[in-house]
Amino acid sequence: MALRTAELGFDFGNGSSGNASNDPIRTKVVTGTTTGSECKPSLGTTQVCSAAYGASGWLGLAQIWLTRGSHIAQSTAKANDTYFTTPTYDDPNERLHALCQEVARTFGLGHTSEDGPSQDTCMDDFSSTGANATSTLSTRPNQHDSGQLAKIHGRSDRFSSLTSGGTGGTPAVFVDGHRPDGTPNGASRANGHRYIQPHGNGEFLVTHVYWR
Repeated sequence: MALRTAELGFDFGNGSSGNASNDPIRTKVVTGTTTGSECKPSLGTTQVCSAAYGASGWLGLAQIWLTRGSHIAQSTAKANDTYFTTPTYDDPNERLHALCQEVARTFGLGHTSEDGPSQDTCMDDFSSTGANATSTLSTRPNQHDSGQLAKIHGRSDRFSSLTSGGTGGTPAVFVDGHRPDGTPNGASRANGHRYIQPHGNGEFLVTHVYWR
């Protein structure tokens, strides 16, 4: 099924990050225009989807279509229920962490860390599995994220983490295409989280992968 952002427990731009008066964007929650399995983009929206996309190796995946090199035209965010229906990942906090991070990616936010500990933001690399299964840490954006949104969208809707992807980590990898489930060709945990496919005329498809 296609999910609305309200079903995630937060809504970017409407005070979810604890800074409503300064949020530079105002999202409008509407019913998705696609199905979960297809998760087709729609101009001017982020389609948030959930389906069993197969044993692709990722829990979540965000794709951002850019025009003029940095203008966010449309995007999708996916949760892979192939894994979220298994005992290891069948946890609402881990699923929310993955979806929150992928939706945040479509607004231009990047990782705050890639080393495991919680920074109390869904943009970190914390895992709500095993001993952390009941933890609600890292399931929402925080005030730091709100500040980053202000920097990105206060001037324009530039996708500032196009190549850097946030704090540290491996650089973006350029690819020549994607599999039907959205996985970039050649993508792997070893190759990192960020992939870019040039489309010509200043247009790009940027994919962020949340590996399991």
